Amino acid sequence: MVRGNSAWAAHWRSAHFDCSRDYLRLERLLAIPSIVLATCILGFAFYAVDRQGAPLWTQYALAGLTVMQGVLAAVLAYLRPSAMAEHYRSSAVNFASVSRRWGEIELRLMLQERPSSDELADILRSSDQAAREALPVTRRVLKSKGEAPPYASFGHWT
Repeated sequence: MVRGNSAWAAHWRSAHFDCSRDYLRLERLLAIPSIVLATCILGFAFYAVDRQGAPLWTQYALAGLTVMQGVLAAVLAYLRPSAMAEHYRSSAVNFASVSRRWGEIELRLMLQERPSSDELADILRSSDQAAREALPVTRRVLKSKGEAPPYASFGHWT
């Protein structure tokens, strides 16, 4: 039971860290071009303001860049990749804590020390809470990680 739960928690810790990393990449992929476009828009705007009768291509370029920057900003606001990355990272940390606690119990069992039923119940509650608070792992990460080991609850595989 102990080794299985430790492996279960370690699997989900790794999966949530991978999801967090993916959302951070998405944040960079969308935020950096958005910042560059906003800077270009400011440059074109100042160019157009300083000149009377700015060329038509400048006006179209300014309009196009403004639309692209607006779309990127809207996608960033909708997806909230930085918030998602932080939530996945927090879930991974919770699973790491649970895995570490199961590892401590496993070590104590190898040293012939029996943990109390209250300790086991507390770890199982922590495991359940970590699973409840975690966001679903993305399909891409699930495919790369493979199937999760089973989770034991009070000595019975569920």
